[in-house]
Amino acid sequence: MKHFKKLFFVLLIGVVMSGVLVTAITAASSDDKPKDKQYTPGSSAVKRQIIAGNMSEEQKEDDYLVVYFSNTCQACHEMTKEMERYSQSPSALPVYWVEVNGPGEDKTLAKYRIRKVPTIIRFNKHKEIWRSTGLITSEYIPKV
Repeated sequence: MKHFKKLFFVLLIGVVMSGVLVTAITAASSDDKPKDKQYTPGSSAVKRQIIAGNMSEEQKEDDYLVVYFSNTCQACHEMTKEMERYSQSPSALPVYWVEVNGPGEDKTLAKYRIRKVPTIIRFNKHKEIWRSTGLITSEYIPKV
Protein backbone atom coordinates (compact mmCIF):
# COMPACT_ATOMS: atom_id res chain seq x y z
CA MET A 1 0.00 0.00 0.00
CA LYS A 2 2.88 2.33 0.79
CA HIS A 3 4.32 1.66 -2.66
CA PHE A 4 0.92 2.40 -4.24
CA LYS A 5 0.69 5.81 -2.52
CA LYS A 6 4.18 6.71 -3.70
CA LEU A 7 3.33 5.70 -7.28
CA PHE A 8 0.06 7.63 -7.15
CA PHE A 9 1.85 10.73 -5.85
CA VAL A 10 4.49 10.53 -8.60
CA LEU A 11 1.78 10.14 -11.26
CA LEU A 12 -0.18 13.07 -9.84
CA ILE A 13 2.91 15.29 -9.88
CA GLY A 14 3.61 14.17 -13.48
CA VAL A 15 0.08 15.06 -14.62
CA VAL A 16 0.21 18.47 -12.95
CA MET A 17 3.66 19.22 -14.39
CA SER A 18 2.64 18.15 -17.90
CA GLY A 19 -0.38 20.46 -17.68
CA VAL A 20 1.86 23.33 -16.64
CA LEU A 21 4.27 22.47 -19.46
CA VAL A 22 1.51 22.33 -22.08
CA THR A 23 0.15 25.68 -20.88
CA ALA A 24 3.62 27.25 -21.02
CA ILE A 25 4.30 25.88 -24.50
CA THR A 26 0.92 27.05 -25.78
CA ALA A 27 1.43 30.54 -24.37
CA ALA A 28 4.96 30.77 -25.79
CA SER A 29 3.98 29.51 -29.22
CA SER A 30 1.01 31.87 -29.43
CA ASP A 31 3.34 34.81 -28.73
CA ASP A 32 5.88 33.65 -31.34
CA LYS A 33 3.47 33.04 -34.21
CA PRO A 34 1.65 35.79 -36.04
CA LYS A 35 -1.95 35.51 -34.96
CA ASP A 36 -4.82 35.32 -37.41
CA LYS A 37 -5.48 38.99 -36.97
CA GLN A 38 -8.95 40.27 -37.44
CA TYR A 39 -8.64 43.59 -39.18
CA THR A 40 -10.69 46.25 -37.48
CA PRO A 41 -10.58 49.42 -39.51
CA GLY A 42 -12.07 51.52 -36.72
CA SER A 43 -9.40 50.58 -34.18
CA SER A 44 -6.71 53.05 -35.25
CA ALA A 45 -6.37 56.73 -34.53
CA VAL A 46 -7.85 57.56 -37.94
CA LYS A 47 -11.63 57.27 -38.05
CA ARG A 48 -12.78 55.03 -40.87
CA GLN A 49 -16.16 54.25 -42.28
CA ILE A 50 -17.02 50.72 -43.33
CA ILE A 51 -19.72 50.67 -45.96
CA ALA A 52 -21.55 47.94 -47.85
CA GLY A 53 -20.06 47.30 -51.28
CA ASN A 54 -23.28 48.24 -53.02
CA MET A 55 -22.84 51.75 -51.55
CA SER A 56 -19.46 52.32 -53.24
CA GLU A 57 -20.90 54.79 -55.76
CA GLU A 58 -23.45 56.31 -53.39
CA GLN A 59 -21.34 58.54 -51.15
CA LYS A 60 -22.17 62.22 -50.66
CA GLU A 61 -18.72 63.46 -51.70
CA ASP A 62 -17.92 63.93 -55.39
CA ASP A 63 -14.34 62.69 -55.01
CA TYR A 64 -13.40 59.84 -52.62
CA LEU A 65 -11.57 56.52 -52.27
CA VAL A 66 -12.97 53.08 -51.48
CA VAL A 67 -10.60 50.45 -50.07
CA TYR A 68 -11.74 46.85 -50.62
CA PHE A 69 -10.11 44.60 -48.03
CA SER A 70 -10.27 41.25 -46.28
CA ASN A 71 -9.81 40.95 -42.52
CA THR A 72 -7.47 37.97 -42.98
CA CYS A 73 -5.21 39.59 -45.62
CA GLN A 74 -1.71 40.53 -44.43
CA ALA A 75 -1.25 43.06 -47.26
CA CYS A 76 -4.52 44.68 -46.14
CA HIS A 77 -3.07 45.09 -42.64
CA GLU A 78 -0.04 46.81 -44.15
CA MET A 79 -2.28 48.93 -46.38
CA THR A 80 -4.03 50.13 -43.23
CA LYS A 81 -0.79 51.72 -42.05
CA GLU A 82 -0.33 53.42 -45.42
CA MET A 83 -3.90 54.70 -45.37
CA GLU A 84 -3.30 56.11 -41.88
CA ARG A 85 -0.29 58.04 -43.22
CA TYR A 86 -2.32 59.13 -46.24
CA SER A 87 -5.25 60.33 -44.11
CA GLN A 88 -2.99 62.65 -42.14
CA SER A 89 -2.39 64.75 -45.26
CA PRO A 90 -4.60 67.84 -45.51
CA SER A 91 -5.19 67.04 -49.20
CA ALA A 92 -6.28 63.44 -48.57
CA LEU A 93 -9.56 62.32 -50.07
CA PRO A 94 -12.30 60.82 -47.90
CA VAL A 95 -11.76 57.07 -47.51
CA TYR A 96 -14.43 54.37 -47.20
CA TRP A 97 -13.79 50.69 -46.51
CA VAL A 98 -15.58 47.61 -47.88
CA GLU A 99 -14.90 44.19 -46.38
CA VAL A 100 -15.07 41.77 -49.32
CA ASN A 101 -15.78 38.80 -47.03
CA GLY A 102 -18.99 40.39 -45.82
CA PRO A 103 -22.41 38.94 -46.61
CA GLY A 104 -23.55 39.65 -50.16
CA GLU A 105 -20.25 41.15 -51.25
CA ASP A 106 -19.73 38.62 -54.07
CA LYS A 107 -21.90 40.87 -56.27
CA THR A 108 -19.67 43.81 -55.39
CA LEU A 109 -16.56 41.83 -56.34
CA ALA A 110 -18.07 41.02 -59.72
CA LYS A 111 -19.39 44.53 -60.36
CA TYR A 112 -16.04 46.22 -59.70
CA ARG A 113 -13.93 43.34 -61.08
CA ILE A 114 -12.06 42.91 -57.81
CA ARG A 115 -9.84 39.85 -58.03
CA LYS A 116 -7.31 40.65 -55.29
CA VAL A 117 -7.16 42.72 -52.15
CA PRO A 118 -6.35 45.32 -51.13
CA THR A 119 -7.87 47.21 -54.03
CA ILE A 120 -8.35 50.96 -53.88
CA ILE A 121 -10.73 52.69 -56.28
CA ARG A 122 -11.06 56.43 -56.67
CA PHE A 123 -14.55 57.60 -57.53
CA ASN A 124 -15.20 61.05 -58.93
CA LYS A 125 -18.81 62.06 -59.47
CA HIS A 126 -19.69 58.42 -58.75
CA LYS A 127 -17.56 57.02 -61.60
CA GLU A 128 -14.33 55.05 -61.24
CA ILE A 129 -11.37 57.16 -62.41
CA TRP A 130 -8.39 55.39 -60.79
CA ARG A 131 -7.58 51.96 -59.38
CA SER A 132 -4.72 50.23 -57.61
CA THR A 133 -4.49 46.60 -56.56
CA GLY A 134 -1.99 45.39 -54.00
CA LEU A 135 0.09 47.19 -51.43
CA ILE A 136 1.22 50.69 -52.39
CA THR A 137 2.75 53.48 -50.35
CA SER A 138 0.78 56.54 -49.35
CA GLU A 139 2.61 58.90 -51.69
CA TYR A 140 1.13 57.09 -54.70
CA ILE A 141 -2.47 57.37 -53.50
CA PRO A 142 -4.31 60.25 -55.25
CA LYS A 143 -5.08 63.42 -53.35
CA VAL A 144 -7.33 66.40 -54.00
